[in-house]
Amino acid sequence: MVFVSLEKTVKTMIFKPVIFLPMIVVALVVYLLSNLTTWVLERPITDFVLYSEAFAGTDILSVFLTNYPLETIAMLLCGIFVLLLSIIALLSMARVANGKKFVQAINESVLEWKKSLGLTIFVLVVSFLLFILWYVVATIFGIVSDFVAVVAVTDFLLLILLPIIIFVVGLILLVRLAFVLPAFVDNNVKKAFQKSWDFSQKKFISNLVLIIVVLIITYILWNWISYIGVLVDIEIIFDLLGDVIATTFFGLAVSYYYFK
Repeated sequence: MVFVSLEKTVKTMIFKPVIFLPMIVVALVVYLLSNLTTWVLERPITDFVLYSEAFAGTDILSVFLTNYPLETIAMLLCGIFVLLLSIIALLSMARVANGKKFVQAINESVLEWKKSLGLTIFVLVVSFLLFILWYVVATIFGIVSDFVAVVAVTDFLLLILLPIIIFVVGLILLVRLAFVLPAFVDNNVKKAFQKSWDFSQKKFISNLVLIIVVLIITYILWNWISYIGVLVDIEIIFDLLGDVIATTFFGLAVSYYYFK
């Protein structure tokens, strides 16, 4: 099934290049917003450069929330918009993988933007909770390592055990939740997460193989295309092209596998 999904993905990308259009739009929006955020962050960046000693040892997140609330809100809104647009683009690909015509898939995904906004907010909340969990675990490991006060043990805890735990947990969550977007085509947010979790529970090993293979290919595509940009000295265009091709490949491969 993994090979069949990859074969369908490659054929779609070759014979239906219009499939790249959703992620091209996303890439262009991200590029434009990145220039906007550079302007938005001009004041805090200038302050950090000029008064670096005053900010030494402080919590950067709390500094941003208290001293630069407008900049923080602007960045948050930009992030929400990009995430929403990305979800709509990936849902369009999922619908194509499920047999819909391209124009119909785009129309349905755009018209259901409120549904996608719900998923966007849910993803942000879950991401925030995972960040808090990671922060708590890292803090506990730091306290334990300080208490033990043995260099070899401290190095093992912080440099080996903690990264392994984060990697394993992250990989399991990725496999479990990788199919949320294709499942979201015909379900609400709660059902989509449940469907993805159940789908991965039944075929965890094959799903793990798929995710690893797709991630490797995605990375190779992105890396090679970006490297070509360095060689021909048009990095921006090829970086955007690499993002578009790699993301489209990942979205299609996962969707074709789910709808097999």
